[in-house]
Amino acid sequence: ASGRRRLSGLLLGFGGRAEAWVTRNYFGLLEFGRQLGTLKRASGTLNNKSYDYQRGTFKLGGGWKYLPLGFFYGPQVDLFGGYSSNAYRAAYSATDQVGEFGISGIFLGAGTNFPVGREYRGVVRGEFIPFPTFKDEDGAYGSSKSTSWLQLEFGIKYQYSPSVTLDGMVEMTSAKASLKGSVKSVTAQDTALKLGASINY
Repeated sequence: ASGRRRLSGLLLGFGGRAEAWVTRNYFGLLEFGRQLGTLKRASGTLNNKSYDYQRGTFKLGGGWKYLPLGFFYGPQVDLFGGYSSNAYRAAYSATDQVGEFGISGIFLGAGTNFPVGREYRGVVRGEFIPFPTFKDEDGAYGSSKSTSWLQLEFGIKYQYSPSVTLDGMVEMTSAKASLKGSVKSVTAQDTALKLGASINY
């Protein structure tokens, strides 16, 4: 196949993140997520007009929190890292050279949340995989020459009660691999609106 081909669509899903405190400043983290939907042909030549699609995320790691004015009042700065696995599962098609791939590796990240008025806190977070591994699950893409993965998140938390916040976040993820075969590259870019709540024990 030749030329640029693009799929787009709307996915719905769920996710969660748990942090366990070892001390006041050190924590472990576990994060997972799954999105499902259908991607439709947006440009280029494809035999199929649409593809079933799944997006999966798993992270396990830990980090250190800097608290210049205490846990509740001032800004908080997190430095963290661990292992991240990200799956991009399009229904396989040999003729269209479309299928499932994964990007995984050790990730590094930094984030902050800070007061915005009396009951709100702003949130900014970024993370990347410095040396990612690309895995072609279906044989649709071949081996990679270079791979990148980057994620940014920003939003706001509302202090609904002393132990509960209502959260609204925008998460942007970019995954790309330059390939050695007839398919020159594969890219997955998504922007997610995340609505939920956080509970602090």
